[in-house]
Amino acid sequence: MILCAGFAAWVGAQSPRRLLPSEQIKLLQRNQALYRVAVKSSIETTAQFDPLERTRSSMILARELSGEIKSAAQNQDAARVAELGRLLAQLIDQGVTPNIQLARTRIPAGSEAERLLFQRRDEVLEILKPLEESVRTNMNSNNRDVAGMLRDLSAGREKLERSAKE
Repeated sequence: MILCAGFAAWVGAQSPRRLLPSEQIKLLQRNQALYRVAVKSSIETTAQFDPLERTRSSMILARELSGEIKSAAQNQDAARVAELGRLLAQLIDQGVTPNIQLARTRIPAGSEAERLLFQRRDEVLEILKPLEESVRTNMNSNNRDVAGMLRDLSAGREKLERSAKE
């Protein structure tokens, strides 16, 4: 739900000037897939009691955000890269990592559930690592917003890497 509010705020903060109706339509169309995935992921996440299933639901949104960030990086859209990257870092920091940590407290070492715990964590890491590389490759590293987003995303990834350990 926090992420949905973030998306709503982001759409409103796209430009300091008032958008023309044609620009508003273009922006809505551009973000339509993200809206759908964000709403679906939020609903699924709130309906789950198992932290690993909540992680799976959040991972769907993380994958969609990653794709949009990569596309924006290829198009040199630094503002979109930075904003979506911050939303992804927030999703990892406030959604994925706490659920992995909670699952870790409930799962005995050496169990089949522990294997699933590591698998869920690694699936998210497989989204983040290539994304960071793609942004570094395609974007100007001198852009403060992008550099800050990369720091936040990297810190979130490192925290996630440690989250499943005993």
